Amino acid sequence: MPAAAQVSGRLYGTVIEKDTQKPIAGAIVIMKNSDTTIATSADSVGNFYFRDMPVGTYFLTAKFIGYESAVLNDVIVESGSAPNVHIALTAASYKMDEVTVSYYKDPTAAGNDMAVVSSRAISPEETKRFAGSLNDPSRMALSYAGVNSGQGDNNEIIIRGNSPRGLQWRLEGIEIPNPNHFGLYGSSGGLISILNSNNMGRSDFYLSAFPAQFGNALSGIFDLQLRNGNTFNRAYSVDVGSLGVGASAEGPFRKGGKASYIINCRYATLGLMKRVGIIYQAPDFQDITFKINIPTAHSGTFTVYGLGGAGRWLEEDFYRKTDSSKYTTGSNGKLIYAYDEIAAENLQLYNLGIIGAKHFMRISGKTGITTHVNVSATENKPMESDIDRSSYTIYLKNRGNYTNKTIRVQSQLKTIINAKSRIETGIIAAYMSFKSKLENGDSTGNINTILNKKDATGLLQHYIAWQYKPGQKWSVNTGIHTLYFLLSKEVKPEPRLGISYAVNDKSSVSIGAGIYSRHESPEAYFGYNEQTGLSPNLNLKLISTAQSALAYKRQLGSYLYLNTEVYFHYLYNVPVAADSSYFSLINEEIPFTNVAMVNKGEGYNYGIEATLEKRFSRRYYFLFTTSVFESKYKYPGSPGYRNTRYNNNFVINLVGGKEIALKNNRVIGVNLRSTLSGGKRYIPIDFQASVDNNAEVRDYSQAYSKQLAPYIGTDMSIYCRWSRPNATHVVKADIYRLYEQNEYDIAYQGERLLKNGTLAPPRIATLTYGEGQTKSTIFPVLSYRVTF
Repeated sequence: MPAAAQVSGRLYGTVIEKDTQKPIAGAIVIMKNSDTTIATSADSVGNFYFRDMPVGTYFLTAKFIGYESAVLNDVIVESGSAPNVHIALTAASYKMDEVTVSYYKDPTAAGNDMAVVSSRAISPEETKRFAGSLNDPSRMALSYAGVNSGQGDNNEIIIRGNSPRGLQWRLEGIEIPNPNHFGLYGSSGGLISILNSNNMGRSDFYLSAFPAQFGNALSGIFDLQLRNGNTFNRAYSVDVGSLGVGASAEGPFRKGGKASYIINCRYATLGLMKRVGIIYQAPDFQDITFKINIPTAHSGTFTVYGLGGAGRWLEEDFYRKTDSSKYTTGSNGKLIYAYDEIAAENLQLYNLGIIGAKHFMRISGKTGITTHVNVSATENKPMESDIDRSSYTIYLKNRGNYTNKTIRVQSQLKTIINAKSRIETGIIAAYMSFKSKLENGDSTGNINTILNKKDATGLLQHYIAWQYKPGQKWSVNTGIHTLYFLLSKEVKPEPRLGISYAVNDKSSVSIGAGIYSRHESPEAYFGYNEQTGLSPNLNLKLISTAQSALAYKRQLGSYLYLNTEVYFHYLYNVPVAADSSYFSLINEEIPFTNVAMVNKGEGYNYGIEATLEKRFSRRYYFLFTTSVFESKYKYPGSPGYRNTRYNNNFVINLVGGKEIALKNNRVIGVNLRSTLSGGKRYIPIDFQASVDNNAEVRDYSQAYSKQLAPYIGTDMSIYCRWSRPNATHVVKADIYRLYEQNEYDIAYQGERLLKNGTLAPPRIATLTYGEGQTKSTIFPVLSYRVTF
């Protein structure tokens, strides 16, 4: 290509010390891909600059004498924008000689190097690239080993057979509520994330056995980071697509200043299409995210951030009401009835607001302190109605109104003792208030109040974590996390341990273990029994789990990596029904009930996982993961351990993609994702009891003993990206459910009217997506994005 036709981009960034955030002057930064290698050095305040670089995807390596090197993959340089990259280096525990022997360091590992097993970093570029992710980081995580989904529209994350409610969401290093639109109350998932890749930084995902910094979680941690806005020039982007329209802006507050902002807004176009009659049923939602970063010369760095989302989703289920006075006789002699249609409504409202502020101050050359305040509020209003098939009348099935407000204050101190040792300690205090009401109805018109309560409680946490590196090969990470739950007045110390050994420059072995506990939503404790007038669960203790994991990692090629893990989790103090029935909170989607419970349940999960990953280079990548696992639980009076709701037994994922470079700075990319997993567990239906009651009756004595057919799904995305001197354009088609076989539940269907007008007898039906067919209809998500 002639030099005049080349389109270039820019990259700016900063190199700092991880614990103290001290700038590292003179650090060497190298940008490399199959076509280009460029290097520069950081200036006196740690800043580095790359100007007039060929657009493309690079590996970035930062190094400096006395520090361990850091590698970032998927650093994209585009025209029209100049990303701001922050790189944190960790002080080396070994003496740097003229000739240094390097040992294995996993480039996919989480940014927190105290996490030695069951963790990885997630880049926003991967979120944009993976098929089926829809620019949603939680959907992307579903491709990793050990992770499964609810096999529907929900992006809920099920980790190693644990309840998805055991996942903790974090933003900017502090716990937050579920950041998804239309999340079932108390769950960790929803239709789509309020956050998206446009304003995300590099985040960390932990699957279990996480280090002492984290508490109040059972199955995993999703530690999300918002990226800082550009400090060198202003940039803008506009997104238009079938899911929504959005816009973002970022830049410095003043030219030459260090303070920056970034803001992203989005409005769902599905609601617009519904209003003009293009589609019949669709959710309405809007969201906004922002971050302001203000570094100062002598007073530290101040950060203010926030996100908010509002959504309304009304769905209607239609039933045909026969008119016995009007009928005709078909050619086969069967009666064909006339009918009217009535609709049961399902309404979901979910509103979320989060505002936070934090301050980092370097106390000395070896110590830094972070103070963080976060306020969040959620409002969830679900309503579900149903049809009485005997009278064909609509009745209220359930109706909820939940408002939760939380204030969290967190302070963390990090200090480097010497080259081999560093300590981190912190205190977290949370004040949680709620106002909740839940009513259940039946076909007779009776409405029972399950919950009607306004109250508050709190949680105090303290941790201390110590890392010791006796040499280049070893890393020992230990500590203790302690919880104090004000409602039960329970103190829960949780020891943690992680050890990593680099066998050579190509492989490492790691082990992690610890105790982990979590409180339920406040409503679980204040659930109200209308018959007794009591809240029977005020004395419930924290649910706990002991976890261990062993990992072996090996580099097979320049960008090819193998990771295998085995793990075991033992759950105890699990709330189960006091009457020794099947009920256990392990299996419940909604985290509260008026059933009297005791902490006498148990459970265990174990499994083995393997990941073969080719990082994006030479314009292609792939990820192959396989997980085989068991998830069991028991309760007093059970004959033994039984399958949990989430015991799918296996999950296999294959993800990959290829870019093709064309003329005139155009790139076409194709990505595929295929999943095969065990079918969902379900509670069988008692057919005769359902016929006798003219309503569905489940056989709870056989809870989750049955399994639906395996799930098969394939997603695809195709994009075209082209660069001009001052802008980058991307047209993309996410073909969600290119192919799917998904039996998602079973249901009892009483005598019903078919489309041909004839009556069909009662039956147990298997529910699938796509009008009763196992092959679902294709759902394309089209989008266009321009960055300038």
